[in-house]
Amino acid sequence: CTLDETLEDVSNKITSVNIKNINKKDVTSNYDISYDFGTLTILPKEVKIPSNVCKHLTYNGKLQTITNDNQEGYYYVENTGINAGTYNLKIRLNSNYIWDDKTLSDRDASCTINKINLVITSLSSTKHYDGGILVNDNYSVNGSVLKDNKLYVNITGMISEIGEVPNTIDKVVIRDKYSKDVTSNYDITLKEGTLTIIK
Repeated sequence: CTLDETLEDVSNKITSVNIKNINKKDVTSNYDISYDFGTLTILPKEVKIPSNVCKHLTYNGKLQTITNDNQEGYYYVENTGINAGTYNLKIRLNSNYIWDDKTLSDRDASCTINKINLVITSLSSTKHYDGGILVNDNYSVNGSVLKDNKLYVNITGMISEIGEVPNTIDKVVIRDKYSKDVTSNYDITLKEGTLTIIK
């Protein structure tokens, strides 16, 4: 006898069985047939949980992608930012993938856009006493303000008698081309010069 089977590829289910004798006559009815179905399984592909997620970025006034390129099997959620600061994001699996620790849940990560470093120094001045007020509203900047940002420095130091005082920097504001205050995107160090009146 010969056994002819028809299988469905997806479920591996036997849909029909025909048994024929040597003369090709159907003798299936002479058999008490029971079915034991096998299982076809496609396992999810393992992907390593990423560890080197973040780019090393500094504020540039533009929308930036804060993560390195994702690899096969996963993608990033909420991984862009403009302003300096820390951003919380998700690492999410694509369909048919699993983390190498056998879990499926999103992974949390955080990446930072760094501030621009600036050092602003008010300049010093000295003069002989003449009864007048000594001021100096000039300053130097170590570091770079973005091309379309404008730096405003208010210096309030003054002296009119013999002696010396700090050339006080009262306020620093940086605005973008739309006049929006973007000072918080800069890490600003203030250094004050000295105003001196001598005899």
